Amino acid sequence: MITVVPILISSKTKASTDLANVTIIDATSSGMGERVANALQQRYPLSPPPQVKSVDAASVPREEDRAVLSVQNKETRGYLILDSSTVAGTSVRYAGRNASSLGDVEQISSIVRQQVLAQKLQSEGIDAKRVASLTGARLQMITEKIGDKGREKGSGLGNVIFGYVVALLLYMMIVIYGQTILRGVMEEKTTRVAEVVVSSVSTDTLLAGKVLGVGLVAITQVLAWVALSFTLMFYGMPLLERKVARAPSRQAPRRGNLVASGWRASWPAPCLRCR
Repeated sequence: MITVVPILISSKTKASTDLANVTIIDATSSGMGERVANALQQRYPLSPPPQVKSVDAASVPREEDRAVLSVQNKETRGYLILDSSTVAGTSVRYAGRNASSLGDVEQISSIVRQQVLAQKLQSEGIDAKRVASLTGARLQMITEKIGDKGREKGSGLGNVIFGYVVALLLYMMIVIYGQTILRGVMEEKTTRVAEVVVSSVSTDTLLAGKVLGVGLVAITQVLAWVALSFTLMFYGMPLLERKVARAPSRQAPRRGNLVASGWRASWPAPCLRCR
């Protein structure tokens, strides 16, 4: 369940209805931006129309900064960059507030892929033999999330993995320390210590104390693990690298030295009486 549920939740994420409200920075000089804009407008007619900026490759960073400000001011959802790698069917780059939504990213990637395929078919001619090979174009969507403070790190897949790891840690902590509470209650019932304690303290207070105490122990242990991990990362690794760098390298003795040492070892020692 822990493995399947996060995957199902992320795969069932629905795409937004205003995906056409984006800025398209077209650096392909082949009209790809207009194609993608028309396709987005046709699929999402209720959304504000996309804005197409036809620029050269050198002007892409300047238009990208303007698009980031537009996203920060909530004028658009994001911006799409089309360049020579997009025309070649390699990759397309998208950045926006919904960059962490797998559904939105998949919809935009699908539309761009269809338009790249249509342009390839036009340039190659409608040939049934080449349709199968041209339809296999797979674009790598490079996403970047933009928040109120500007560009943010992380993606949809990274958020899913982070959520899965947090859920797994919570589950493991609940199972491990829940068993600790259970063993403590069973031990008190077996030794009849609970009867003595309940006579002076209510059961709710007793249970709350157990949960609070074990919970604090769990938090302390997790914090100790995190502190130890960061300490080893920032202090242990540099010391280990320095030790490895200072370690003398052992070189094998040369063949001549081996022969000389063997000759000296086999030569008999001089006799002192013979002198």
